[in-house]
Amino acid sequence: MEIVEKVFTYENEGREINGVIALPKEGGKHPLVVMNHGFAGSKEEGIGFVSISRALAENGIAAVRFDFSGCGESVVPFSEFSLTHNISDSNAVLHYVLETENIDKDRLGILGYSMGGRLAIMVTDADNNPYKAMALIAPGAQEAMDFATIMGGKVEGDKIVVEFFGQRLELGQEFLDDVLSSNDTMKNATKKVDSIVFSGTNDPLVSPETCKKISSKLESKLFTLEGADHGYGFFENPNMGYVNKIVDETVAFFCEKL
Repeated sequence: MEIVEKVFTYENEGREINGVIALPKEGGKHPLVVMNHGFAGSKEEGIGFVSISRALAENGIAAVRFDFSGCGESVVPFSEFSLTHNISDSNAVLHYVLETENIDKDRLGILGYSMGGRLAIMVTDADNNPYKAMALIAPGAQEAMDFATIMGGKVEGDKIVVEFFGQRLELGQEFLDDVLSSNDTMKNATKKVDSIVFSGTNDPLVSPETCKKISSKLESKLFTLEGADHGYGFFENPNMGYVNKIVDETVAFFCEKL
């Protein structure tokens, strides 16, 4: 199926959001998947999000990917990156696409990678959850996460700084507080929607045990990739074996559930 991609800029709470919508070219109402990237990631996530979004559109499902504060093309400072802001921006992007494209509001899916997976679990746990299916790639669903500690954060004046895949990042206090306060959501998570969880056996940041535990709580399908680390083949020297498996399973899952 032919697709079209539309670049957009949208403002939410004074934050500029940059995104891309992938749509089937043929008319009619389409299901939609909202894609949420990881900590300090981007709407591309190497080739990962690009590949998934285009494959979804080729199979009749619209997909939207976008940059959180301080990430990708965002001109907002990284100190604005927090779960509170990210959830608000994700919800705003959903609203924007529903207002501007021909989307079936009863067939909505959400995808989250790493910290974006933690966000997706929080969104679907909320009373006003609009989604009926969820895909999680290495979800940051640890039940006792203290982000500054696990990332080896260093105090520099009134700032906490972490090194993350070659990036020097200053963490905002709201992000650190959000992570701690969301631990209860991870501890008490239950099935709210149909879901699939992807786990890599060599992932040093989100362990197979974390994925297995949250998958059990959500009563989801657990798809394990032998040898995959936290990059899942998305970034430098892409591993198309991993990428293709995630793309194929994600598309099949959403085609069935939406």
